[in-house]
Amino acid sequence: VLVVAAVLAARRNRFYLAGLAGMLAAMTRFLGVLVLIPVGLEYFSARGEKRFRVDRTTPSLALIPLGMIIYFGYLWRLTGNPFAYFTAQAGWHKQVVGPWYHLVRWLTSGAFNGEVLFDLGVVVFMVALLVLGFRLVRRSYWIYVLAYFLVLLSSTNLLGLSRYCAGLFPVYLVLAALA
Repeated sequence: VLVVAAVLAARRNRFYLAGLAGMLAAMTRFLGVLVLIPVGLEYFSARGEKRFRVDRTTPSLALIPLGMIIYFGYLWRLTGNPFAYFTAQAGWHKQVVGPWYHLVRWLTSGAFNGEVLFDLGVVVFMVALLVLGFRLVRRSYWIYVLAYFLVLLSSTNLLGLSRYCAGLFPVYLVLAALA
């Protein structure tokens, strides 16, 4: 809801509201900071010829990464480690890898159990939506989904991949356009 609110506010040229909603999104979920992509692209698109000129709305974009900084500060205060989120991910056997890691692993291992087939199905579905969505949704939305999806694929464990992809609002815009 916060990501949609941020993008909608940006589309309506209400950049401080977009920054505030984006800041809250970044405070509630680490990947919420990626809303900076569509909000930033909408910001630069709305400014036209003045896109690189600083004005009173320019600081609104800084609110979004500020949300992530506040989240890390909260973790520091709570645990003594500002990067406790990443430490906790290790408990789920998650490490950062290249987004091609799973494709190589699937092709070389040959072991296709139910979990692997489900993950493969989600990846194929998302790639198909990205290809189809290239012309069906705003470019800022498409780039946001691409970046988010690549970050999700950059983990050694795809646990929750379908749940995270289900939260990407442009996916529903592509499906609606196809229907």
